[in-house]
Amino acid sequence: MRKRRGWLIGFGLGIALGAAVLQLMTAADSVSGSDRLPNEPLSLEELKNEAGAKGYDLVRSGTVGDKTYTQQQLDQAVAEAKQAAEAAAKASAGKSAASGSGERTIMFYIWEKASLQDVANGLKGIGLIDDKAAFIRQAKPYANKLRVGVCVFTGKPSYEQIIAELTRGKN
Repeated sequence: MRKRRGWLIGFGLGIALGAAVLQLMTAADSVSGSDRLPNEPLSLEELKNEAGAKGYDLVRSGTVGDKTYTQQQLDQAVAEAKQAAEAAAKASAGKSAASGSGERTIMFYIWEKASLQDVANGLKGIGLIDDKAAFIRQAKPYANKLRVGVCVFTGKPSYEQIIAELTRGKN
């Protein structure tokens, strides 16, 4: 009996592991719950049901009215909108400067997730700051406190006034 002890243990383990694998295969078969072959294509109704069960909606290609965009197209549209907003801000700044009141009012929009570098570029572009590097050095402690929204500047504000307006809570 001692001579065959290792063989008997191996034989018993083999039977037990084989039974466990067979149980897993049977359970996996019953969970799928369909009589389809694995490579058989889904019908449109089955596809809609499967997508809905996973939280997705199907969108037919070429539908009129509902246009879907790729991430690249969306990023390009957002960049174009930012440029248009900055151009409008420059135009309104030019109009208010030409009005002859002496004090010009400039509006600047801070978009969501704008970095301090982005804001400094925009402020330099509309003529509020002369030195981006100096402004960034002074505003760096407030970089994570920039608030999304429209900032309104009158005249030629100091860096402290600009930072106060950039971090002011907006509606």
